[in-house]
Amino acid sequence: MWIKTQNNRELINVCDVKILKSGKKAYLMAVIKGAGLMSSGNKIIAKYKTMDEAEIALDKIEISIANKEQIHIMSTQ
Repeated sequence: MWIKTQNNRELINVCDVKILKSGKKAYLMAVIKGAGLMSSGNKIIAKYKTMDEAEIALDKIEISIANKEQIHIMSTQ
């Protein structure tokens, strides 16, 4: 699935998305599909103030996958 990052600057072909927590903030980290020696395999695609917000964002990605959407655009909230 392709995901447009929260800052609207990148369109990334991802194979996995996971939540990482750092203090009170939470991040959605994507594993880039086809990453190799010349590029990193991980990319932060969104930042959230709370874990609850990150979980809601991950749920929205899940819905996009279930609906067989080709591109998911990360929301700013």
